[in-house]
Formats: sequence, C-alpha cells, structure tokens
Amino acid sequence: ELWFLLHFDYCDNQLSGKDCERKLCSRMQDYSKTDVELFDKFANKQAIAIKHAETLMKTWEDRTDFANHNPSTTVHELVTMLNDYLSKVENVV
Repeated sequence: ELWFLLHFDYCDNQLSGKDCERKLCSRMQDYSKTDVELFDKFANKQAIAIKHAETLMKTWEDRTDFANHNPSTTVHELVTMLNDYLSKVENVV
C-alpha cells in the first residue's frame, strides 16, 4: 500500500499496512487493494510515485539494516523497468 500512497504524498513516517490503507481511503473514497482497475486509477500519478519512492530510498542509502527500513519500497524500480520494456515493445510493433 505504500507504493499507492506515494502516488499522492511523500511519506517517510513509519507506517503499518493498515495505516497506509487508512490514508489511501481518506484520499480515495473507493480505494480497495483488490480493485482490478487500480492500475488505471493510479496511472496518471505514476511519475509522482516514482519520484517520491526514489527520494524515500535516498533516506536509507547509508544504512544496511534493511529490516528497519520503514517505510520503504522498491516497486518503483520494477515499474520503471516495465515502462522501459513496454516502450521498446511499442517501438517494434
């Protein structure tokens, strides 16, 4: 849920999954993590989430106690790789 929350706000406070869900519900009245249209609902804010996630990762740069990195996410790395792949595929087709 942190990944979705980063689409709206930068967050570097320690959060549980329930905390993230509550914050998301306050931003989106119809939020549900099982929503099959979730990707489409967040697509126009993806660049913001990537920027927020990259900034958040920088706060942990010098620390190797990975279990204590709360909050943190690397979903933005996967999303960036998938976006790069899709742009290459679209150029081929």
